[in-house]
Amino acid sequence: MDIETLKVAWTEILEAVEVVADGGWTTNAELIAEIWAATASMLGKQKEILPMIAAAAKLRPTIQGLQSATEALAAQCGDFATASEANARLPVDDTKILREASFLHESGKHRKCVALIKANIATLDRKHQLFGIVLALAGQSAHIIAQTDLVKEWGAILDSKEYLHPHRAVLDYLVATADNKLGNEAAIAALELRYEALGRDPSIALVLFQDLDPADSQQAKRSSQ
Repeated sequence: MDIETLKVAWTEILEAVEVVADGGWTTNAELIAEIWAATASMLGKQKEILPMIAAAAKLRPTIQGLQSATEALAAQCGDFATASEANARLPVDDTKILREASFLHESGKHRKCVALIKANIATLDRKHQLFGIVLALAGQSAHIIAQTDLVKEWGAILDSKEYLHPHRAVLDYLVATADNKLGNEAAIAALELRYEALGRDPSIALVLFQDLDPADSQQAKRSSQ
């Protein structure tokens, strides 16, 4: 769907949202919320609708689609408090736990992040799509609060399976940048070597894309490769 078609659809979606909202979010709430949030993301309108969808999620705390849509939009906006609130209203499963840990990390609540992962590490599905990257984030949180035993323990888990090796590379990078012992340029260069050695894994590519400095001509050139 092209951008012009999306803009036309957006007007119709807003009309549907108004009807559902007037009805107290009781009819077709999940479907409308999912379409509304997805289209807002594609059009860059996340911040515009976040207060409205968050209010709807609070009004109807048992409608999972509303909570999931609010959680996703809030995370995209960097509003991790709102994301966490919506996440708290979802049923407990590995996705809920891993997302909450990531929100705690991004909010700088490192002790809570570490405590949450420590309490659940034995039962989390290690093949869950979020497991590796969230464990790397939790590892950085553990490093920040000087829980070096947990950094080693979680690093060993990431070493234990080949499919988790890219996330071990990310953990090493996050620890290096937290200390800034190598300086960002050296840390990024080390991560790039791991990226190539591990077959250009997309999880490492995402970190590189986020952290390579577009103002640095050399880094900008590498980020486009």
